[in-house]
Amino acid sequence: MRARLPQLSISLFAVLAACSDGGAVAPSPAATSAAAAPALGVDKRLGEIAAALDAGRLDNARVLLAQLGDGAGPTAALLRARLALFSRDNIGALRELEAARASASGAGRVDVHATAAELYCALGKLDAAEDEIRAGLALDAEAPVLLRARALLLLSRPGSAEAGLDLLERALAREPALPFTAALRREARLLAARAKLQRQDAAGALALVRAVRASEPSLGAARELEAEALAASKDLEGACRVLEELRADGADPGLALADMHRRAGTLCLLEQRKDAALEHFARARELGATAAELGTGAELLFRAGAEATEAGFGKL
Repeated sequence: MRARLPQLSISLFAVLAACSDGGAVAPSPAATSAAAAPALGVDKRLGEIAAALDAGRLDNARVLLAQLGDGAGPTAALLRARLALFSRDNIGALRELEAARASASGAGRVDVHATAAELYCALGKLDAAEDEIRAGLALDAEAPVLLRARALLLLSRPGSAEAGLDLLERALAREPALPFTAALRREARLLAARAKLQRQDAAGALALVRAVRASEPSLGAARELEAEALAASKDLEGACRVLEELRADGADPGLALADMHRRAGTLCLLEQRKDAALEHFARARELGATAAELGTGAELLFRAGAEATEAGFGKL
């Protein structure tokens, strides 16, 4: 038995909605839309709207946008486009995007191209997203919002997770309060960790996973991947502990936990730690591993049981 942990995949809608950031603090006005737009100097409520969207508080954002009315400029239109997307109103999102495009000028045009690229990524229109990014590059290649959009596009394509994470980190280095990045950074780190594992860079993968767990210690996907990275680092008992914690919290690692205990038992046996090996083999058996799957471990359990029985009779 060699059970595999689930493969990670990026959910663009979930990433853009960033609904896991319910405790987000409203960012400063300079960092509340796809980039700092002049409209924020006129109405700081745009910052509250961006923060609400970033935290997945759609009803709150909807009320605040309604209070602004339709004349708040391209930044508000871009926020309405995000709200429409998160509300699964794709047509409305594209309509608001075009409204922003029609009224944007100067630096605001980069915001439009970046937001458009992200919306197109969420809709699966990667070629259209690439066109928007190309247009943005001609205006300001290092704009944090454009770096974020480029990161999302890379993360949307197989084999580009590490490059995507690098771009996102560049964006955050330039603008630490850049919104709509928390969930994206989490997914980027997990996908990059998976890529490192595939290249047998267990230490690099473990560092990325633990960076995710530092802010989201109970995240199931990160804990599963941490267990896999620990196993790849030959810390099979550490992997067992992580999966046992996950199971204790109500998750079901499936056969992966039984298999991890089997592997840990085999390693302990090779290290001549018989008692520890028996504990792992017994736990694997309890979790559903068959005698055939345990192999030598099953024989050891049988002998240990027989010896215990014989010892018990000897005391009668």
